[in-house]
Amino acid sequence: MGFLNLLNHLNLHKPFYAFINGFNHRIGEDNVALCYQVAYLLRICFKDISILGYVSGGWNYQVGEHHIYGSSRIGVHQTAILLRTRYASGEISITLEDVEYTSLYRGKRHYELSNHLGNVQVVITDKRISVCDEYLAVERFEAEVLSAVDYYPFGQMMPDRQWYVSNDSSSYRFGFGRQLKDDEVKGIGICLSYQYRILDARLGRFLSVDPLEQSYPGISPFAFAQNRVIDGVDLEGAEWKVQHKWTDFVDQKTLKKQLGSDYIEGMQMTYIEYFRKRAPQLAEKHYQAGESHDCFDFVALNLIEFAAENKLNLKFENHSCTYKIELDQSVDYSFESGKWKSIYDEVADNFGAIELTKNTEMFNNIEWSEVQAGSLIATAWDAGGYHAQMISSVSLEAQSRGSRVDFDLMINVTQGSIRDDKATQIEKKQYHLNNLKQGHHDGYTKEHYESIKPVEWEFKYFDK
Repeated sequence: MGFLNLLNHLNLHKPFYAFINGFNHRIGEDNVALCYQVAYLLRICFKDISILGYVSGGWNYQVGEHHIYGSSRIGVHQTAILLRTRYASGEISITLEDVEYTSLYRGKRHYELSNHLGNVQVVITDKRISVCDEYLAVERFEAEVLSAVDYYPFGQMMPDRQWYVSNDSSSYRFGFGRQLKDDEVKGIGICLSYQYRILDARLGRFLSVDPLEQSYPGISPFAFAQNRVIDGVDLEGAEWKVQHKWTDFVDQKTLKKQLGSDYIEGMQMTYIEYFRKRAPQLAEKHYQAGESHDCFDFVALNLIEFAAENKLNLKFENHSCTYKIELDQSVDYSFESGKWKSIYDEVADNFGAIELTKNTEMFNNIEWSEVQAGSLIATAWDAGGYHAQMISSVSLEAQSRGSRVDFDLMINVTQGSIRDDKATQIEKKQYHLNNLKQGHHDGYTKEHYESIKPVEWEFKYFDK
């Protein structure tokens, strides 16, 4: 439905309070006292303002604001672009015209500063405020701050942690979870309009049932974010969504706790880089415990345990596309409860080392010069059979060759294996990088292999 047709369809000449579509999504409002009405289209606010009520005999339709986007919405630009005029006679005048110039008004662009859950905590403008030194020379510029707000876990604004530069600055329409505030229902910041339903932030509950309730029979259809409000958000009122991605940065508290003496104050590390640090620690833990695992099972064990520990999503699909497991954090396989082990059992029963060689979706081929802790070695035997090993460290070792000393990279691996159809105890091995490049591995030469190559998990595949 086009914009002009939609305005006709809404019949904006008649006063209305708010109207909701089939998913309880707010798409308009009316303010009789100020004589204006608003319709929201595709996240854009089209505002039509009465010209002195009905005295002038018509209405002007303006674009009230439009959103500023980066990878997601980062703010709102308040505009007043006249689209058309409707006269009392019903005649419509289209007023958009080409102009040879444009104007920039500072303070009309409002930018939202959000935390890791997307909650809008501070709103600033594009207006620069100069700060002068004692000699009245400009020392620096600061942003104009319109408001600052903090929230309780389920979205209610904290009474004593709200600040506004003026009454008008409290009118920014988005708040908790970057969602639209519906202040006319129960007060400021209490009701939030998600795409599929409305949240009461005081109760921490939605006002209508979950449209996906049949897919989650063990969860209340009114619950917000499955009551997991620290590490995730509610996906537009439909389901819980993890906030961590493999490409996100790890928080400093986690790094300091897990890396110990390797931690450097202020260091930044994505979950992919963190996995390369953490995987050898997990492998060593299982090695010291004397556990027994098949080769691929052990490789998958360290990945799944890491993902559960850090609340990250995973996805396993075999190379023939006949079996698929999607490990969504909306399914409770939390690290604390140990339920992640049942996921590991399912992967161990349905996947094998052949995936490292054949599966181009889950694994990415790399060069031997690129191997590091957490990388994998994929072996395909010429006589059939496959093997998987995880690299725990790469070290430089001096090699004496007569009167000459050469240096060679040593690849240290931790692996599981299988003999006589039984998983063997985890073991450690060490290889010369040059030997691996030449196809010499575990006492065999390249004639015994179909291929031997280094690979890595395709972490971005898990984030899709």
